[in-house]
Parts: sequence; C-alpha cells; structure tokens
Amino acid sequence: MVSVSANARIFILMGILGAFTTFSTFALENLQLLRSGETGMAILNIVLSNVIGLALVFLGYFLSRFIVQV
Repeated sequence: MVSVSANARIFILMGILGAFTTFSTFALENLQLLRSGETGMAILNIVLSNVIGLALVFLGYFLSRFIVQV
C-alpha cells in the first residue's frame, strides 16, 4: 500500500477532483442549454464565464500586488 501525506490527499481530493467536478458542471449546463435549443444562451454562458473568470484572475493579481506593494 502506498502512503500518501495528508497534504497530498487534500490537494488531490479538493484541488484536482474539485476542478473536474466544477468543469463537469459547467460542461453539463452548456450541453443542456444546447440540447434544449438555447444555443445563444450556451454561447453567452461559455464566453462570459471565461471572460469574467479571466478578468477576476487579473483583478486578484493586481490587487494582491497593490496590497503587498511588490
């Protein structure tokens, strides 16, 4: 049996598996929109989710630099 540290277990369970379930939910929601004929809403969901997500990453990055003053 392989021994895995507590930190590694947390990383695997919350980090990797959490990312898969989040992406799976995103994909399923868009698939359901497409299957119900709401192509415009699916495209809008995909574009806005990505654009807003990236914008928030940049905002967090610049805010952290401003707070820390590096």
